[in-house]
Amino acid sequence: MIDRENITIFSGVPTMFTMFVHSPKLREFDYSSLRIFGSGGASIPVEIVERIQKEIGVGIIEAYGQTEATIMITRQLLQGEKVAGSVGPAVAGVGLKIVDQEGQELEQGEVGEIIFRGENAMKGYFKKPEETERTIRNGWVYTGDLGYQDERKNVYIVDRKKDMVIRGGYNVYPREIEEVLYSHSDVVECAVIGEAHEVFGEEIVAYVVVKNDLDEKELSAYCERNLAKYKNPRVFRFLEELPKTVTGKILKGPLRKSSYSKHKAEKS
Repeated sequence: MIDRENITIFSGVPTMFTMFVHSPKLREFDYSSLRIFGSGGASIPVEIVERIQKEIGVGIIEAYGQTEATIMITRQLLQGEKVAGSVGPAVAGVGLKIVDQEGQELEQGEVGEIIFRGENAMKGYFKKPEETERTIRNGWVYTGDLGYQDERKNVYIVDRKKDMVIRGGYNVYPREIEEVLYSHSDVVECAVIGEAHEVFGEEIVAYVVVKNDLDEKELSAYCERNLAKYKNPRVFRFLEELPKTVTGKILKGPLRKSSYSKHKAEKS
């Protein structure tokens, strides 16, 4: 469609761009009409952004938001430098802060919860006053996402607060591990979660979709070369595909259910 109709702007979710770079037909089409790729719905791996730029010659403008924000909170600028891995600064009219567990604003570069306020902020959840009170505090909406800002106010998403794995007392952010896995040329998709463990509290488990018969031993060695020891997944489960929403966003909920592991995992 891009080739045939001379499409100029294409917006999608990270899964779509992953499909682009792994398609054997990628180089069969002309993308010269494209000016902008836009990505949202979930964090897109830096590796995928760089491969799209290399293979197609078009940069991806990443944005960040949620339903509670009437879609958008931050966005990379159309003009000017785009920092791969960031989702850009807050959009006009939106106030944004990074705060600790007590709601105190953190210094530049420190990881905390992202909160925002503005005319785009929701008034509350329908008929859910207690959930509304937990989410909106002193006029600020608490997103449940962890991130930090650089000196230019670019926001970097670290992970969902609820997705953070605490292994043996160490905080581990699954997205950091996923970024490493995506950098392996034979990894098509991945999702990292924590599973209950009687000794360490939680264990790091990586679900992966691969090609070229990549095995657990090789993947484990690759992670050991690129991650601190306590961040290495101890369990790899290989699937034909990861569970997704109708829009292609990877779902971790089903992966956390033991029934999914039992019936869907090809290996463990």
